Amino acid sequence: PADRDQSALGQVLLEVGETAEEHELDPDCVLRMVMIFKNHFANTFLMANTMYCVGMMASTTVAKAPQYWSVLSKCVIAAMRYHQMDKMVLGNGAYALGNLAACSVGLKDMIAESSGTETILGTMRLHESDNILQANCCLAVSKSCRVPALSVDEDYATALKILEKASAIQEEALQLGAFRTILRSLALHPSDAVLRRTFCEAAQALAEGNSLLCTDMLPEGEQEDQSREVLPAEAGGHDEVPDEEDPKSWRLERLVKRITTMMGQDVHAIEYERGNRQVPVEEQHGRDEMVAAYASRALGQIVLARSEHKMAGLDGRFPMLVPDPDKQTVVGQVGGVQQMCDAIKQFPKKRDTVLRFTIAAMANVIRCHEGNQRLLDRHKGIDLLTASMSKWSEDKRHVALILLTLR
Repeated sequence: PADRDQSALGQVLLEVGETAEEHELDPDCVLRMVMIFKNHFANTFLMANTMYCVGMMASTTVAKAPQYWSVLSKCVIAAMRYHQMDKMVLGNGAYALGNLAACSVGLKDMIAESSGTETILGTMRLHESDNILQANCCLAVSKSCRVPALSVDEDYATALKILEKASAIQEEALQLGAFRTILRSLALHPSDAVLRRTFCEAAQALAEGNSLLCTDMLPEGEQEDQSREVLPAEAGGHDEVPDEEDPKSWRLERLVKRITTMMGQDVHAIEYERGNRQVPVEEQHGRDEMVAAYASRALGQIVLARSEHKMAGLDGRFPMLVPDPDKQTVVGQVGGVQQMCDAIKQFPKKRDTVLRFTIAAMANVIRCHEGNQRLLDRHKGIDLLTASMSKWSEDKRHVALILLTLR
């Protein structure tokens, strides 16, 4: 009820969220969330806690209550717009929208149709100095625009519809300025490890499975002007969203260059000794493990585009998403293959993060691309893969992944 003790209600919302993260609740709980939005819409404290609860119950409970999808997603978006100066509401709202979009294709479509992507990007532009909010919003962009995983049992017509809708959502995000917004976010917070990871995820979501980004490379020796990305708003660096975006400005090279640059930067103190033992020379670096893993995965997914094969999606031998040669060329020329080889060399013991993500991504980047295969050989990639296979020979899954890449 509207007159209930607000502190107690806020605490209950947190407890419900923690429970709902692992357990499916009654669908009436989703209706109660909607009623809290209705009865306490102006209360920032309760709105923040309610959206946190919605985010926690998205995959377990909301996903199984489609009758409330539309009204719930609109409530979250409306609350973010109304409380646009409250960072706790906005952060939890971005968390809720991202998790809602990730749990269902139908919900993803509803969020896009209700201006959810526009709300997330607007939040990023309004609070550029808050690195935590920027990271949360990048993650929300990623989940809202990412191509859903297609089941092997999915019929062709359904799979095609999913891919077309995903491409439409990605294009809408680009038209709303997502490309410039995530680049600017990274430029303003270059040392934030969490933002680096979520930037990789957002970049992947905007580029995978489509041919929307320009694959033209800058002429050799020509440098792009990055000043507009790093200048503060009061100095004229903040770009207003134009009436119409220029698709030629969505250059894949820019995204890939940011990712490969991050992979090659030291962000932690370099360790020379660990447990009174000298650290191997190749592991003496300050690179971030999770940045290396997520950056590699992003490069591997970015190169994917819709297959033009007449049997794509109709025969298991011909998937609907395949590596695009132009995208592969960009990743190779900007240093993607080299950085992935370096990641395998620098993190030889991180089997479940860096190695798994990097080796799987490498298969996409080099497949049927002679230039990238030469780069792999030049940077000792085959030797590194063979050494990793020997080191983890008891792990059949790891060995199979390496054999697939070598093939």
